[in-house]
Amino acid sequence: MTLRNVSILFLAGLLAGLLGGALPAPGARALVPPEPGAQAGAPVESWLVSLQGPSVYRRLMADAEGAALVAAQVPADIAPLARRLEAEVLDGQRDSIRAAEGLGIRVISRYSASGNGLLVHATSAQAAALLGQPGVIRVEPALMVRPQLTMSRPHIGATRLASELGYDGSGSYVAVIDTGVDYTHAHLGGPGDPAVWTAATAAGATEVITDTYLGERIFPNDKVVAGWDFVGRRYNPPHICSDADMAAGTCTNIPEPDPDPIDGGNHGTHVSGIVAGEAIDGIGDGIAPGAKIVGLKLYGRGGADEAIDLLADAIDYCTRVNLGIEDRGVTPPRVDAINTSLGEVWAQGSRLFDEIVEAAVGSGIAIASSAGNSGDVPFVQNAPPASPKMMSIASSVPPSESKVLEVVARWEDQEARYDGIDSSLVSFADKGAVEGDLAWYGQACNDGDGNPTPPVQEQSEKVSLIARGTCTFSEKLLNAQAAGAIAVVMYTDNRAKNAMGGGADGIDIPSLMIDNADGRALQTLLEAGTAVSVSIDPAKIRTVPLPGDAVSGFSSRGPSKNGALKPDITAPGSEIVSALAGSGTGGAAFSGTSMASPMVAGAAAVIQQRNRDEGLGLDGLGISQLLMNYARPVIYAGSPDNRMPVVRQGAGLVDLWGAGTGRL
Repeated sequence: MTLRNVSILFLAGLLAGLLGGALPAPGARALVPPEPGAQAGAPVESWLVSLQGPSVYRRLMADAEGAALVAAQVPADIAPLARRLEAEVLDGQRDSIRAAEGLGIRVISRYSASGNGLLVHATSAQAAALLGQPGVIRVEPALMVRPQLTMSRPHIGATRLASELGYDGSGSYVAVIDTGVDYTHAHLGGPGDPAVWTAATAAGATEVITDTYLGERIFPNDKVVAGWDFVGRRYNPPHICSDADMAAGTCTNIPEPDPDPIDGGNHGTHVSGIVAGEAIDGIGDGIAPGAKIVGLKLYGRGGADEAIDLLADAIDYCTRVNLGIEDRGVTPPRVDAINTSLGEVWAQGSRLFDEIVEAAVGSGIAIASSAGNSGDVPFVQNAPPASPKMMSIASSVPPSESKVLEVVARWEDQEARYDGIDSSLVSFADKGAVEGDLAWYGQACNDGDGNPTPPVQEQSEKVSLIARGTCTFSEKLLNAQAAGAIAVVMYTDNRAKNAMGGGADGIDIPSLMIDNADGRALQTLLEAGTAVSVSIDPAKIRTVPLPGDAVSGFSSRGPSKNGALKPDITAPGSEIVSALAGSGTGGAAFSGTSMASPMVAGAAAVIQQRNRDEGLGLDGLGISQLLMNYARPVIYAGSPDNRMPVVRQGAGLVDLWGAGTGRL
């Protein structure tokens, strides 16, 4: 395999064009430094700037010929008119860009296809000054986002639809906007040799499109057919990349894009496998195994731990593909669906971002995005799926077999044994056996100021007993860990016990969940002053069947911050097995709405196949509506009789068989 650093060549050509006096093209990066002292003192932040005049998409839709071309969804036919209109939009941006640069503002991205605007890095004072400049009509904070199978396929009807009608996503292209994709993994069309991934992700290495391994092309391959890295290895937004980091050369506020979307982490790879992976030993088919993946990478230096401001760039890329005017890297013939398992709670949306989403959907793309992992708390739906035309995906527990551990409790001369479900955050299977005194913590949530509530009993070197509810699993476990606990036994509320999921960052102690009655009995003993010890041995694990369709405890409740009725639909997201980046052929089970969203993106790819084959004439919104119309409102908590409200499950569990065969 040959490895070359093509990103340097790419940037060299870009820099040469800029020094020649040209403004950066859409998707290119303005390398104009801010005025001396512009960043001194005040923090530099990311802003979306709306400019006067319609975008290419809106100009097309305002013209009878253009609207007909967009409706036909043939990019090559749209391209000539779209390119002429884009030249007009870009020319109209020049005065605004020069005004921004005159204020010492760094212009990061230009949008012309799906919206008419800019992404800039500026202080709040500079942003306020920009609002009065020529052509500028709105300046808003940019949306910052971070990343948050075998039984699921038949449960949502994917297996039946593929076997009986042949609808498996063939001919559809799904853009996965994430940490990248490990195209060396066998589940995603790669050779399955971990050494290839190691070489491709080594410092200074950028995969070249013509590289081969044992005679086979690595990227693009038959599954991951296109992609783009929007950030490079060193990019972080200005609020993350400090002056000291920049001086040391470890990061930059200027994206360094290149053609290689290789995943140096894992999030995007796991998501891609859920969408369209093809079965290998130990990992089943994704929801749309016939579909192709377009890997759009947004995370470099900080990985999945950092918030990034370039989501609009990636969505705009997809619209440009469908309008026939995108030419960066290896481009797909079109984009039929987007998955964004990204977001931020309480994040501020923007009208320019919503305009960019609207254009993508209008160009034929259905967009699925994770609802978030903040649990049963109102108004914490993730942005971006709070955007009106993006589907917000909640998570449910699929039918499964669960690993059940025996919790042995002893007090005085008595002993009791309880069944506990091991966590998918940090498990006893990972950490080993635990034995120790039990101590009652309480809810273990933070107070109104964001500080951990004090435990009822001393937790140091104890096994913490915690009640489920009010806040996320992660918050509870982190608080118990900070108090000195060595493990957590959590008892459920009125819901069925399940494998705890969500974000695992910083958690290092194992946990499991027991039934409500068992936990309350232990709590009563502890509150009465009875000393209770517990032992948990993962060697004594057994497997039991679990019913599906319970809401995942971590799945965020609606409505959105602005009162919109979200989430839109539910899909399985607990304990989902998919590809593990860098392993060649390995897989792992993860939980989160990040796993539920690609289920729906894959479903959208399958319905797009029906859309083409049957000539339904649906745009992206029509695809989303078809999926929602046939969803089944069966999601419950505790027992199947306790159905969840719309703000927890949206339209209900995605039903691919219904959407694939039902009438419009």
